[in-house]
Amino acid sequence: MAEQRRNSLVIGTDTVIYHDTSEEFSLPDYIPEVRRVLCVNAQALPESKYISGGNESSGLEFGGSITYSLIYTDEDGNLSALPLNSAYEAKAQIVAEPKRSFIDTTVDNTVCRVLGPRKISLKAKLKSRILAFCEANLSENISPKSSADELYIERLTKSYNGLDLLTYSQQGIKLSEKIERAGKPLWCDAQGIVRDIKAQRGSVSVKGDVLVRCLVNRNGKIEALEKQLSLYEEVETEGSESGDIAQAQIRCVSLSISNEEVNNEESLFFDLECEIECEVFKPLKIQVTEDAYSTKNEMLSEYKSTSLNSLLKVQNNSISLSEGIKRKSKDIEEIIQIIPATVVEKTEIKGSKGLVSGRLTAMIIGFRELENAEKEYLSESYELPFKYELDLGKCPQSAVIRALAQCTSMNARYEKDMIYINCEIGMGVTAYEQFEIKMLDKGTLLKDKELKKDTSCLKIYFPNDKDTLWEIAKRYHTRVATIKEENALDEDSSIANSKLIID
Repeated sequence: MAEQRRNSLVIGTDTVIYHDTSEEFSLPDYIPEVRRVLCVNAQALPESKYISGGNESSGLEFGGSITYSLIYTDEDGNLSALPLNSAYEAKAQIVAEPKRSFIDTTVDNTVCRVLGPRKISLKAKLKSRILAFCEANLSENISPKSSADELYIERLTKSYNGLDLLTYSQQGIKLSEKIERAGKPLWCDAQGIVRDIKAQRGSVSVKGDVLVRCLVNRNGKIEALEKQLSLYEEVETEGSESGDIAQAQIRCVSLSISNEEVNNEESLFFDLECEIECEVFKPLKIQVTEDAYSTKNEMLSEYKSTSLNSLLKVQNNSISLSEGIKRKSKDIEEIIQIIPATVVEKTEIKGSKGLVSGRLTAMIIGFRELENAEKEYLSESYELPFKYELDLGKCPQSAVIRALAQCTSMNARYEKDMIYINCEIGMGVTAYEQFEIKMLDKGTLLKDKELKKDTSCLKIYFPNDKDTLWEIAKRYHTRVATIKEENALDEDSSIANSKLIID
């Protein structure tokens, strides 16, 4: 067997951290004063990262911007909207010297406090998922001298379902649209939704939509507008082939709105800038040689440890929610707009099933008619729990699930003392096994025959404070499990100041 080497990017860290950001804003004089906040939502845009540290671990410092959309009523009771921007920073510990790291930051919750007519405080609870990739040299560097040695090496080799990070690509796109008879814009928001992803030779095809929601004032009447723009892009990905696994995300990074009067009708024009981020993974069988100390063949060995995520399943699907909830109040007579926010709260494994649970918050903005024919604008929120289940088949206990949920459509209506909410949530789920392995890095066979085992004596070994079962087993050509069984040791047993029977 000739020497085989393959350099593979193996996930070393896949972790989630929670962090907060907050800032106070003083509004300029030309902005209407804030009397009542109806709704505030936010979007996080990662922008920078910096890695520092040594060989044992590294510190990842990263940051970006938060774009807030604030809808409120002013001193005259009129509806107003305001976009605001803030910066955030965070730190995390990751594995040593990662070759690549990716950060996906989402907003879990947003809180607004009115400190004065022209002063507000905004706070966002952020959730960042960090993927750190380390380059591991997975090698089989053993030269057999006989067919018996080849069988011996084969017994030592184990295969894992892995993901080799092939490439990462980012592509910007611009969209322009005209909405006729729209009116004066008060508030606007855009969300990118991926519908289908397919890797092919040299590129990834991404199909999706950009959903634009607007509140406009048309001839004194507040109306909600929605425009769904279909998107199809071929993102260049060097080295990708059909059958590779691709992930994609559409980020809306800027949105500008203007209106123009044509034939006494106001039309709305908006220009949208998006970024499509693609990661392409190549499914592969990762073969490593391990447990070489357990053989009776004499050899010189060098070992190393690495983290490995063995892929179990990737699935994209959607779920529908339809629920009737008792109204919190009957003040809102007509719904103007519904603003959704989706959060994944928990992922777990039960038997052969993977379970994802979370909540969807529906912020309802509406009004009620007053006696003087004026309108009072109000808001209220409702929470809908959701669950998603996927079949994992035979699943190890160390399995891990990561999930992303996005609301793709929503509508609601009032009936007497109930509100009925219908929505669709797109789910992207990845399941994998996460574990540490100690594998053989280099090995040289000194003999092609088994060592003779002396059965006439019993070995008693007195370990010192620095000894480990791994080292003792390697020294005496036995297994850790065998030593534990013969000495009635469990996972929590200490071997210090004891004596061990070695068979």
